[in-house]
Amino acid sequence: MFEGATLECRHLSKSFPSAPESTTVIQDLSLRVQPGEFAVILGPSGCGKTTLLRTFSGLLRPDRGEVLVDGRVVHDVPDDVGVVFQEYNKSLFPWLSLERNVRFALRGLDRATAAQRARDALARVGLADSAHQYPWQVSGGMQQRTAIARALAHQARLVIMDEPFASVDAITRIHLEVMLLDIWTESRFSVVFVTHDIEEAVFLADRLFVLSGRPASLKEEITVTLPRPRDLLTTKALPLFQQLRERAFRLIEGGEQAS
Repeated sequence: MFEGATLECRHLSKSFPSAPESTTVIQDLSLRVQPGEFAVILGPSGCGKTTLLRTFSGLLRPDRGEVLVDGRVVHDVPDDVGVVFQEYNKSLFPWLSLERNVRFALRGLDRATAAQRARDALARVGLADSAHQYPWQVSGGMQQRTAIARALAHQARLVIMDEPFASVDAITRIHLEVMLLDIWTESRFSVVFVTHDIEEAVFLADRLFVLSGRPASLKEEITVTLPRPRDLLTTKALPLFQQLRERAFRLIEGGEQAS
């Protein structure tokens, strides 16, 4: 086990040019994710969640403010950060086997070490027997498991996930949520996870960062004190789960002001 990274953004703002004037997507947003924390970002559709994650990962530069990982300002994708996108079919190379897709993130390592890390990571996501298959030969859930395995093999201390389970069916989504929690519990890397699913957010999170509508700013930070380990049926039946879900729903859908 290793310590997860700290992520912090300070007074972050981001705009995009459009006619007749630029569109502000993020405005003066500040938050901090602690080492080993599972942080989930919620917000209305189109508020700028994906843009925010892209600035966190170094794929976009903010107009104002800064993003820091372990106190270092982010200018491009840091070496110890892994990114998992929603569109798994666009993040894997169809001409490479699952193992070689995972090994692609390990190009700085010698062949034997990279191969062993890739096999170990695929085993952790339940794909040990599918390592030599190609993305087009496996299901969407298995493709997304491969994308997660790539971040694990890279030994990322911070994993940024942009609605990673939104494109799979409901049952696969449940299995992926439980698998991710099991892996995170074992390794305790830091996670920043974006979702539009309020139940998923409450079930996974240590803390919820609820964003306002565009331009996105931090509307409320909610600490999730549900006991761990979490079981899907037991946890969702708890009165506290229902209270947290209702609070998040009212903030996002009902227009309720932050407390």
